[in-house]
Amino acid sequence: MWVESMPPFTLVHVWVHLGSPSCFYLIAHLVFIIYIESLTQSANI
Repeated sequence: MWVESMPPFTLVHVWVHLGSPSCFYLIAHLVFIIYIESLTQSANI
């Protein structure tokens, strides 16, 4: 949930939710979460 607290990520989150089909929203959301998790894991290493 910490991702949604950041302004840029929140803007993208709202834009995708309002302007795209639900299926695209789900796929983009999953890819985005995986991308952020990969960044945090690489940073921890």
